[in-house]
Amino acid sequence: MTDGSLAFAPISKRSLAETVYDRLLESIITGDLAVGSRLNLDEISAGFGVSKTPVREALARLEQEQFVEVSRSSATTVAPWTVADMKVRARLLASIARIATNDPTVLIGSLPDPRASGPDVFVVVCQTFAMTLTSSLARQTAATVAAPLSLFLQPSVLQGHGIDVAAMRLEPEVAFLAEALDGGDRQVIALAVDDLADAFIHGLGPNDP
Repeated sequence: MTDGSLAFAPISKRSLAETVYDRLLESIITGDLAVGSRLNLDEISAGFGVSKTPVREALARLEQEQFVEVSRSSATTVAPWTVADMKVRARLLASIARIATNDPTVLIGSLPDPRASGPDVFVVVCQTFAMTLTSSLARQTAATVAAPLSLFLQPSVLQGHGIDVAAMRLEPEVAFLAEALDGGDRQVIALAVDDLADAFIHGLGPNDP
């Protein structure tokens, strides 16, 4: 039996900043915070019940990822972003996953079975591939790219951008990747990742950025 101290342990400043970031990112991707919306530091701080420091950290991260922009007058607003931006993120995520498929230090058996993944199978598989890499930069980049993509794949968000949710079904590509993983040929696995990425990006719209 514990004394309950862990349940009431203080939340670190970093954890607060990540929580604020997650909530603001979700609001941006879902459209609750529309492009051009002004983000007031005091209002966000009061609304979340946190100090200004984690809010500043979250906004700085969102600016770095080009989801918010700061004008010369220091006004912070939601930056323009499009489906084309999401396609670029998907390409980047697939590239990181492909590194894992070709890395001889990564055991094939440690790669995920895509048949066990959910509706956002592309994001889940690619991110899990990336997590097998020893490079912390690759892992962090994959996590950063995957977060907005996962939020974007909510059916209501896809529909709001005129995307046919049914077009995001990837059963043939998932089956090909699963077979490639069973076979263990790294070149075939890499090809299957490319096919999955192409099908996923095509599902987001007919024109590549």
